[in-house]
Amino acid sequence: MPDSCTAVSPSDRQSLWTLAILSMLMAFASISTDLYLPALPAMADALHADAGQVELTISGYLIGFSLGQLLWGPIGDRHGRRLPIALGLMLFIIGSAGCALSGSAEAMIAWRAVQAVGACASVVLARAMVRDLYSGHRAAQMLSTQLNSRWVVRHGSDRLMRLGILGAVLSAVLLTVSAWTDWGGLAGLVIPLFLFVASTGFIVANSIVGAMGAFPEVAGATSALVGSLQYGTGILGSGLVGTLADGTPRPMAAVMLVFGVASLLCARWLVPSRQAGSGD
Repeated sequence: MPDSCTAVSPSDRQSLWTLAILSMLMAFASISTDLYLPALPAMADALHADAGQVELTISGYLIGFSLGQLLWGPIGDRHGRRLPIALGLMLFIIGSAGCALSGSAEAMIAWRAVQAVGACASVVLARAMVRDLYSGHRAAQMLSTQLNSRWVVRHGSDRLMRLGILGAVLSAVLLTVSAWTDWGGLAGLVIPLFLFVASTGFIVANSIVGAMGAFPEVAGATSALVGSLQYGTGILGSGLVGTLADGTPRPMAAVMLVFGVASLLCARWLVPSRQAGSGD
């Protein structure tokens, strides 16, 4: 087969590099949470703190990440993307060093908040950069999961977002029934949870792309507001589950169902429908 059939064009190569860089920037949201959770028991011993105090370090991070996005988004629209991202990375490094040197749970909570404010700069502005470089279906593909990236070209981001919300609601209904009736045992909980999480893959990226597509001139601020609302509702949901906790999965299932129905109503009544092919 001729080499020309397998060669990667310069534009494709540039797109791959761009995708790699943007992916690394957006990975800061997971680096400081997913990699952090397994260390919680050891952290409690090292800081001579109880489990509740150590868990507050997660809350401090989520609050800092949610509020910090509202800071970096407008700054990125006014002063460009590169300088705010660099400042955010510096703040992330300082916060990480502070966490490593912390001698108490209180200090760890404070430094985790600083770390979060720095980390969110890369995430919120990387999403805005996707909107700067791409539009419509292509932007959704760059922010999407593998399956969503294939379907978004055919069905549009708005439709996939609504289908994802509907899937999340139906999954939450199944989870609620299982939690209250013990139907299906462990599988009756795990399968609806799997379907719920899978549905979010069609919601998060498409909702961000839809919002930034409606306000392209302030993509940074729009990305910040959407991201802040997503994290804020996550914090609220976690707080409700903790407050209503009774040792069963019922509070979790109920909160997921209520938030899912609320999202479905918002998508139905607050999000305007756009015609297919209009860059949704």
